[in-house]
Amino acid sequence: MKITTDGIAVGNQAQNARQAEKTSQRFADILTKAENGQPASVDKTSPSQPLFQISPVLLDPIHGDGLLQRLDKSLGLLESYQARLSDPTIPVHELQPDIDRLEEQNNQLQSDLANLPDGHPVKDLLNRSVVTMTVEIEKFRRGDFA
Repeated sequence: MKITTDGIAVGNQAQNARQAEKTSQRFADILTKAENGQPASVDKTSPSQPLFQISPVLLDPIHGDGLLQRLDKSLGLLESYQARLSDPTIPVHELQPDIDRLEEQNNQLQSDLANLPDGHPVKDLLNRSVVTMTVEIEKFRRGDFA
């Protein structure tokens, strides 16, 4: 079976010709009205305010008490833990201090998460980070890596 695109090209050409005809007809109508002194019907839009009259957008500050720094530190601890966990020369029991630091950071982030209002831009990221750290801590505690 041979597939040809002749019909498709003809259909597109006919559609383009109809669209061009409509556009030229609208232009001809506007031109005729202008010659007769009639105002052309133009879409009305409201003028925009001058820039100096626009009030600045006041963004809600993202918890200025170091939330992002704690989150960054926690993610760094998680990366360090992952690197040490994948190192076969480090015994698993030597990872306990890493887990303790992760747990301490996780507790701080959980209290931060509880204090954030719903819809806060950082809340989803913080929630995902807390869940990830909690899962890693629990996997270590139950002996998945022993």
